[in-house]
Amino acid sequence: FWQHLSGGEIFLNEKKLFRIISNIRHYFNKDIGLSTNAFWAKNETIALQKVKTLTELGVNGIAISADYYHQQKMAIDGPKILAKVLKESSLKTHSYLMGARLHKNVEDASKVNDATNDITKEINEHLDLPIAIAHERSIGKGCRINNPKYPGIPQGKCTELNTCLGKRSPFNPAMVW
Repeated sequence: FWQHLSGGEIFLNEKKLFRIISNIRHYFNKDIGLSTNAFWAKNETIALQKVKTLTELGVNGIAISADYYHQQKMAIDGPKILAKVLKESSLKTHSYLMGARLHKNVEDASKVNDATNDITKEINEHLDLPIAIAHERSIGKGCRINNPKYPGIPQGKCTELNTCLGKRSPFNPAMVW
């Protein structure tokens, strides 16, 4: 039903990203989305051009990562600019703000979650984009902050695969990530 591209930040290699999207669209005639932290949205002109290119390539939606973790490293301006451009574009139907929350039993969870709520609220002022409340997953950098804590690289069967595949199975995924 849906192909979703995410990273790390997928716009770090924009030419390769656009080539991948073109290849997906060649073989796949359903929805394509991507996640970005919008570091590249320096002004509305740049954001409009990239959104236009993505639309022409067949992208249906963009998730903007905006939360406590992202805004420690980068200004909130990029996500604000991209959110405004998306609200005025044809991609607004499947675009949203995505802010990672911690599970309540994780240290400093309420501080982190309150900060994320404030950030998404500031970006979304007067725009009314959907906000996806997603818990930080225990993969990648999330292994260092979230539960369950793994002593190293997990061994054996993957128990969190359905987080990435929706509520289905590896053989019948709702989304390929």
